[in-house]
Amino acid sequence: MKFDWKKVLYSVKRTGEGVFSRMKHWFTRKLARSKYRRRRGGRQRTGVFAQPTARVTPEVVAKSATPTPRKKWSPTLWQAGIGIAAVVCCAATTILLLAPHGEEAGEPQDPTYRAVVSSIATLRDQVTLPFDPEETSGIVASDELVPGVTSPKVAELQGRLMDLEYMEEDETTEYYGPMTKQAVRVFQRKHGLQADGIAGPQTIAMLNSADAKVYSAALGDSGTDIEELQSRLKELGYMELVTGNFGELTQAAVKDFQEKNGLTADGAVNSQTREKLYSEDVKANALSIGTEGETVERIQKRLVQLGYLTQADGKYGRDTVAAVKKFQQNSGLIADGYVGPETRSAIFASDAQPNALILGSTGSDVQKAQERLKSLGYMKKVTGYYGSDTEAAVKSFQSRNGLTADGKIGAKTSSVLYGKNAKKAGSSGGGTSFPSNKSGVEKLIAVAESKLGCRYVWGAKGSNKFDCSGFAYYCLNQAGVRQGYMTSITWRSCKKYKKITKMSDIRRGDIIIYTGRTSAHGHVGIAVSNSTMIDASSSKGKVVKRSFKTSYWKNHFYCAFRVF
Repeated sequence: MKFDWKKVLYSVKRTGEGVFSRMKHWFTRKLARSKYRRRRGGRQRTGVFAQPTARVTPEVVAKSATPTPRKKWSPTLWQAGIGIAAVVCCAATTILLLAPHGEEAGEPQDPTYRAVVSSIATLRDQVTLPFDPEETSGIVASDELVPGVTSPKVAELQGRLMDLEYMEEDETTEYYGPMTKQAVRVFQRKHGLQADGIAGPQTIAMLNSADAKVYSAALGDSGTDIEELQSRLKELGYMELVTGNFGELTQAAVKDFQEKNGLTADGAVNSQTREKLYSEDVKANALSIGTEGETVERIQKRLVQLGYLTQADGKYGRDTVAAVKKFQQNSGLIADGYVGPETRSAIFASDAQPNALILGSTGSDVQKAQERLKSLGYMKKVTGYYGSDTEAAVKSFQSRNGLTADGKIGAKTSSVLYGKNAKKAGSSGGGTSFPSNKSGVEKLIAVAESKLGCRYVWGAKGSNKFDCSGFAYYCLNQAGVRQGYMTSITWRSCKKYKKITKMSDIRRGDIIIYTGRTSAHGHVGIAVSNSTMIDASSSKGKVVKRSFKTSYWKNHFYCAFRVF
């Protein structure tokens, strides 16, 4: 673009004239006040600081009649310096505001220059120039997107960043916010560009080129997503420290994980590696099937105390794997059957979850308990899923039979439930009636609404920052549902809850699952009604409440799950 120096010099000239005019006005007033004071014999004061009136004598009259010679005013050194500095600053600011940037001027990208320009660009609309920049061709860059701007081009930018997995799948917006800036920075860093978060011509060209690389966490990266990655590798026994920095130790741990799990061992974490990290068939470098010894026996004895195992033989067999998975499920951990640092800590904790059927449980044990509750008149149907109806029935049974009404079927409740003296519903002895309540739903929604406005951070699971799947995981567990962490992709194959296949059937409290632009992308939200949801939005950079009846969400709906 052609650079019009005449207009720049004209602007500098007009700005300089304005500065000198203000300085001349100020110095003229200062000089006039000084002359006036000399004529009056100094500063005139009133009140308690008033000077006493001088006595009039012939000498005073003669002195006052003698004219005082006028002194020619000249600026001091500091006054002249201020004037010169003001002109220089005005000229430099005007040139930075109007000059073409980087590639447009055919100049190399200087980091300091770009940083100054990006800072001044946000103030451009607040500066009054001697002429209208919109009427001048080739001065203001119009083909770059900067943080804070609102434009349809931002939606296109976000869509492309989502395609390349630098932003999580979401409905795009036209606002260039912090998450978009961060995604652009990561993209620029990945492609060897100046990581300033500004989508200039060079960045946009690379985004739209066939050479654009898909996101992956690799050596030299840092952030919350790296911290989350390291935490998971630590739990699986591949590393010991969590630093948030992807160094050589993390790279070695990732390679080791990839080799053991049949992935390409390149040391970088892409979507395939990330999904494998959180899958149930992941292979850990921790206590697992086939391991023997005193450590295994010690863990088994603790699981026997908690009711998950019947005996401890020191051999990590299939029964131990099943017991560990059940404990992890009840404790809100990833149910992979391996005893890593986090699982081991939870097993030996003073408040470790004992073996019990709780909200969210499934399987033959649940079906058996439901059949018994139905025979006693507390339930109408058997589903094999421990939902809010089953929880309400258990509470009613516990109340009528003198047990603590916590809605869980532990060892004590189980003993009474299957005993000969179990009281039927409606029989003598009174008791409290627990309806097929919605308390679980309301608690889930209350937790979700309390987090509105919290910051979106990729890989975060609470308590004040989340990504979409981490938000669902946190809210469910806070509402009393012991649900292990699942990514938006893992949710699709969930068999634990009732599956809803029509968007029109969604109701308050359901977990909504969406697909992305490809099968490797997805999103998770919590339904607040049959038309709105609460979710952690990557494009908006925070937890929001919004409609899911827009064309975008309708086109990407996969299914929903009824937890309660």
